[in-house]
Amino acid sequence: MCGRYAFSSRGVERLVAELRTAAIAVEVVENMAPSRRAPVAVQRQDRPQVEAMTWGVQPPWKGAPLINARSETAATKTVFRELFRRRRCLVPADAFYEWQASTKPRQPWRFALAQEEPMVIAGLWHHWRSESGEEAEGFLLLTTQANPTVAPCHDRMPVLLPPDAWRTWLNPDSPGEALQPLLRPWPGAMTAWPVTTSLNRASYDGPVNRVSPPPSQAELF
Repeated sequence: MCGRYAFSSRGVERLVAELRTAAIAVEVVENMAPSRRAPVAVQRQDRPQVEAMTWGVQPPWKGAPLINARSETAATKTVFRELFRRRRCLVPADAFYEWQASTKPRQPWRFALAQEEPMVIAGLWHHWRSESGEEAEGFLLLTTQANPTVAPCHDRMPVLLPPDAWRTWLNPDSPGEALQPLLRPWPGAMTAWPVTTSLNRASYDGPVNRVSPPPSQAELF
């Protein structure tokens, strides 16, 4: 599960340049939480565009919004099947957070690409009518098995997509055989840093500070 991530204009600007679409104003968010609005890239009328959507998709049974989906079953599971087929999106991020459950309090960790370059997470988006009759749109993140950097902390991580896969992922006509190979643990190098435990509070909206230099991989956990 991925319950928090960070983003800034860097990732959006790279996405805009690669997709050749219009830019939008973006603030720096170190602690993106579900139910907040964030930039995503979608394809509408055969053209990619970047816009703001709410993190969370309302399921048909009117329960809590869904913020993640397992990539292994998204193409076949009833609630996600049509979204996977026609409504895929790209979610720009600078980093994501996972929690080390073996510590008390739980220790949050920040995971980023090795050179701190922006990342893009594979997502799905949905359009629905709320109980009050209002139109709403939201997105969720796809997850996969953790790679060796994330695995000591958590068994899942977001699906990260390389730039040469962005248009393929957005294109609603892309066949399943072109999409499935993209749903894998990130194969490249990553960094991992422990950050302030203030992030453990769902209401926390302050800075996410690194609490120490990163230990070696052997000392991580």
